[in-house]
Amino acid sequence: DPSSRVCFANAAAHAVFGYGHDEMLGLALDALVPTDMRAMHAGFVHSFHAAPSARAMASDLPLRARRKDGSLFPVEVALAVMHTVDGLHTVAFVSDVSRHREEEARARAYHARLREMAFEIQVSEERERRRIAVGLHDQVGQSLTLVKMQLTRLRDRLAGDDLALVTECLRLL
Repeated sequence: DPSSRVCFANAAAHAVFGYGHDEMLGLALDALVPTDMRAMHAGFVHSFHAAPSARAMASDLPLRARRKDGSLFPVEVALAVMHTVDGLHTVAFVSDVSRHREEEARARAYHARLREMAFEIQVSEERERRRIAVGLHDQVGQSLTLVKMQLTRLRDRLAGDDLALVTECLRLL
């Protein structure tokens, strides 16, 4: 209501905030706002009343609400305006986004792990490439050099078609 007191709350609000029906009616809005956010919230209320319109409340900030037991939980709030004979009433649709934030955190952790695994795979692939390159250089390269030396010795003893064949093999080698 215009004095920032709760004048209606549905069953979902009672369940989320932990207040009974009679406890919530007339409750000062500050009771639902964390202590460290009350000054900022007062600014939001003032700016909303200066230009009332349906909108999300501070969607760029991590908003929290306070339960009856004092525990805090993340929320998203959508605001609307209702004009009555008693004055301007603010309608707030409060959504507990705890589960959503937990899922986001799990998704971020999962993606971070995927990046780590991709990096580990890349490092492993590079090690394997080096191992193969060393194997080619040290084993296959030496063997090919020995074959070339032997073919060169053989070529020096040959003539005719056999000489042309060995010379072609050396060129390919």
